[in-house]
Amino acid sequence: MGNNDGHIPKNRKTSLFSMAAKLVLKEGQSLLHRQAETRLKSMVEQADIVVSHVGKLKGAAMKAVQMLTIEAQDLLPPEVLQVLEKLQSQSPPMSGEIMMAQLKQELGEEKFSRLKDISIEPIAAASIGQVYSASLDGQEVVIKIQYPEIAESIESDLSTLKKLMGSLLFLFGKSIDLDDLFSEVERVLKLEADYLQEAENLKKYHQNFMHSSEYLVPQVFTEFSTSKILVLSRMEGLEFTDWIRQNPPQSERQIVGGHLLNLYMKELFQHQFVQTDPNPANFLINSKQQLVLLDFGATLFYSNEFVSKYKNLIQTVFRGEDEEIRYQVLAMEFISPKETLETQQKFVEFLKFSLVPFADQGQPFDFSQSDYSDQVRKKALEFSKMIRYSAPPKQLIFLHRKLGGIFQLLKRMGITADLRSYKQEILQSTSVESPSAQR
Repeated sequence: MGNNDGHIPKNRKTSLFSMAAKLVLKEGQSLLHRQAETRLKSMVEQADIVVSHVGKLKGAAMKAVQMLTIEAQDLLPPEVLQVLEKLQSQSPPMSGEIMMAQLKQELGEEKFSRLKDISIEPIAAASIGQVYSASLDGQEVVIKIQYPEIAESIESDLSTLKKLMGSLLFLFGKSIDLDDLFSEVERVLKLEADYLQEAENLKKYHQNFMHSSEYLVPQVFTEFSTSKILVLSRMEGLEFTDWIRQNPPQSERQIVGGHLLNLYMKELFQHQFVQTDPNPANFLINSKQQLVLLDFGATLFYSNEFVSKYKNLIQTVFRGEDEEIRYQVLAMEFISPKETLETQQKFVEFLKFSLVPFADQGQPFDFSQSDYSDQVRKKALEFSKMIRYSAPPKQLIFLHRKLGGIFQLLKRMGITADLRSYKQEILQSTSVESPSAQR
């Protein structure tokens, strides 16, 4: 998975089309063989091609594949997922010389000189930047350095990638609307590319969870933070994927699973401030089974009004009152009143099914045996094919993507949980709105 010279390819469009040509060739070869073993081998090889190309490009292309990997947990073989998951935090690193030049340019000589023992190799490499270990005035820290010019490449990359994926899907006999996916990828990337905003988000999270025994949040060194640099206190723990591979005992899995569920509840219903990216690399688990929270770029505020209406909607969904559900989703502008009654009812059915894990019957809910995520995805697709006038309900999309991502992590952990207490907490919770939520 090496990156040759450690540079991002200058002609990004050519690199993307080169990847597409190799994928088409590999797919054509695999179609000549119908054996399952040969087909799986071909899929793994195609995944390797994707990782090799987008791992070098970084940015929008890499983020799109990361998000698709999370979405496809129930659809792809484990062997393929294992290859694609390398992009969560182990992509080919960019040249250290380039990254140090970026660091020095952003901080200036005086501040740069205060950073000691900077690691030669990055400890993580992601879509927007790389992370290095270092020390600052005797304290262990990590430095997030954004790739040069990556923020400026987002829109052009996404435009190319969208056309490319549309053509590939057509060649493979698929017709899928990619607008929503690419709209969200663009939103997430632009948020993540603003490190100053992420620093503010991180300080808010630190304040929200400073008294928690379940969660730990890094400290941000504001003096050393710019739009392209973040310096944070170093946190100990294993990345979620590495932790799972160590096969922790079921008791520890249940504890961590509870932390993940509680996190979503606290984020939305208590603090109204939600980190919406469920990438497994955003969580570390330490020796005390505490959850270390990382990466606060894709974070959104939700107003008191929205959370109150959302709770009312959930309560109505739990009661199964279809007409009242339909009234509330129209009032919240989740769907246009111009849509047919059939389309509106399809959305009602989607909402009802999305809350099935919280139903009183069937508890405790067994995440390891459930095809819940796959079924939710299918129902969402059925609804999306029917809409004619409605823009995607973005506030719901972000929240349900986060919850769906957490459910995928719980499935990988193989845990069971009685979700009735969470249901009651949703219905009874109160929230205090931050002034920032009024933006």
